[in-house]
Amino acid sequence: MPTRTPVENFTHTIDRVLNLVDLYDSLNPARGRPAEEKADMLRGAVVLCAAALDELILSLIVDALPEAARRGLLGEAVTKWVRDDPKAFLKVLATDPGEALRQIARKNLGELTFQRAVAVEGILRDTLGAAAPWRRAAHELSYTGGPSTEENLKGALDRFVERRNRIAHDGDRKPNAAGLR
Repeated sequence: MPTRTPVENFTHTIDRVLNLVDLYDSLNPARGRPAEEKADMLRGAVVLCAAALDELILSLIVDALPEAARRGLLGEAVTKWVRDDPKAFLKVLATDPGEALRQIARKNLGELTFQRAVAVEGILRDTLGAAAPWRRAAHELSYTGGPSTEENLKGALDRFVERRNRIAHDGDRKPNAAGLR
């Protein structure tokens, strides 16, 4: 089976998210509050979607690093990786530099998350020396009725991630109550 690109992986995962939403719709055709196990499908879709975004950003950054290195555009985070582990960097010089740089990046970035707007901005700046994507993304989304300004887009992303965090870390429930937060 051929390897998927990061965008193909993201699209595949979003298709799975949409399938969960469709399954929810088919199991819960009536209006009103659904049974908890049915509502959990929607919560799962939110968590899966946030994870897909995180992996997409990580994969795209890791894949862009070799070209950014060739162009001399690497950010301060990469300089820090070299300074913190020069032996790993020297190994890069003796092997396939692009692949080795990707491995170093995954090692250094693999446990971080890139979901909140400020985290996305920071990782783009600190690894690739790249500007934030909000203006272009807001412009593209405005064609679909989505957030049309940079601030609206960043706010929508952060609210989505806050909801994901409530679901994943707090159970999305009010303390000592049956209702949702």
